[in-house]
Amino acid sequence: MNKKHIIILAIVYSSVTFILHNVFETTIGAILMTISFFGLVFGILTTLFVFFRFSFKVMRFDKQKNRQVSE
Repeated sequence: MNKKHIIILAIVYSSVTFILHNVFETTIGAILMTISFFGLVFGILTTLFVFFRFSFKVMRFDKQKNRQVSE
């Protein structure tokens, strides 16, 4: 799947969710909104995890580099 297909799927999913939840106010729309919310939370938590993991790696590398320079 290339980037274009993923963008099309995201647009279709968001359109269907909007129509079913806000226009028709169906249970399926509410379920799709819940799934979207969990996906958003998962994405935010994953981004934070990757950011902090990268930050700790950089700090550890800088400490090791400073030790080698001072020795």
